[in-house]
Order: sequence, then structure tokens, then C-alpha cells
Amino acid sequence: MPTSDNLFIKALKIEEKASHFAQIRGMIKKIQNDKTVSIDKSWRILLEAALFEGRCGHRAEARKQFDFLLRKCRHNGPAFVEASKYEERENQLARAIDLCEEGLEHSPKCNPLWFQYLRLYEKADARLREQKFDRLNLIVQDLFSHISKEFHWKVHTELAQLFDRQGDDRKTEGHLRSALLESPESMKWKLWLLAARLLQNAGQVDEARLCIERACLDVPPKQVATALLEYAKYFEALGERERAL
Repeated sequence: MPTSDNLFIKALKIEEKASHFAQIRGMIKKIQNDKTVSIDKSWRILLEAALFEGRCGHRAEARKQFDFLLRKCRHNGPAFVEASKYEERENQLARAIDLCEEGLEHSPKCNPLWFQYLRLYEKADARLREQKFDRLNLIVQDLFSHISKEFHWKVHTELAQLFDRQGDDRKTEGHLRSALLESPESMKWKLWLLAARLLQNAGQVDEARLCIERACLDVPPKQVATALLEYAKYFEALGERERAL
């Protein structure tokens, strides 16, 4: 039986495709009971076991597997992220938020947990926000205080999109500008494309075109097709199909 992460996951996927579910569960049980395999080496296997039960539609067993994993890995932020995302997919937002908060208590520097927390804030309705969350401005403060400075550009990127969906053009523009200023050079072309989409959504078509053209100047050679496709979508949205082609 494979015990390395990659080999086990490959074996699980093969067995799952063949509907050998009993064999998969037997493999998982052996790893859980094997005292010689440390949790540091097996946590990804146990995570895949929980996700497998979720894909099978066995909610109780999936949660049991997640509970087992999280009890063993209190300081493993990525495990809490996946558990929270599972509950989110099951439309159990309150449970997803609780898992995210629990993960942040143990791993406050885990960037993906904070981005998951922000996503859940946006997805929650007004009642759930009032029950589970601080005000958005306090959440934003927590994001910047816990996420390392080198990734602040990602925070600005997420916030720009959030405020765009809320219709706050001033904050959208401010966070976009900060993201562009703080991001690595290799990522700026993607942010110019994002800026173009947000500006076009706001009806600022001329400014959007300028952003696309800037992206085309900064884009790496292997990604030129992506930038040109965005340019084509821009003209298609304006009804200029010939230029889009």
C-alpha cells in the first residue's frame, strides 16, 4: 500500500474511477491506524480521504474524516481551508465560517484561510454577517495585519473585486492602484487585465482599453494569447465583432 502523498492520491483516484470504494476505505483505515506514519507525512492522504467521502455524497463520513484530521493537525491551516471549502460547497456557510475561524485561531498567518474568510463574508447574507463577522473595515485591518507584506498586493486585488461587486468605485480604484504598485513585475500584466474588466463593467470603456494595451506591453511572450483574447472580448462587448475577430 502506498504511503507517500502523491502515490496514494493517484492510487485512490484509480480505485475511485473503478468504484472500488471498499478497498479505498481499507487503505485509509490502515494509514489512520499505522502508528509508524507521522501525521506530517500522512495529513494530505487523510485530507484526500475526507474529500473522497464528500465526492461520494457521504456527508457524515466526510465530516468524520475531517474531524479526525483537524484533531491531529490543529496548526495546519491548509487542512482547515479545505474543510471550510467543503462545508461551503455543501451550503453550510455557518459551519464553514466556524471552521475558518478555528483555523485562524491556530494559524493566524495562513494566507489562504484569510482569503477564504473574506470570501465567506461576501457570500453570507446580512443575518449571518451580523452573527459571525466584525464590520468589513475591521476584517480588512486583520487581513493586512496578519498577511505578510509581500502578499499585500493579493489582498488589494481581492478587495478591489469585492468592492467592485458592491458598487464602490472609489474603493475599487484605490485597491487596484495599490495592487499594481505593490505587485511583482511578473504579475502586473494580469492586474492590468483585471483593471480593464472592472473599468469596462463600470462603463469606462476608454480607460479599460488603455489598461488592456498596457497589459499587452507587459505580458510575457508565452501569455500573449491570453492578453489578445481579453482584447477580443473587449471589442465583442462593445458590439464590434469584426475587430474582435
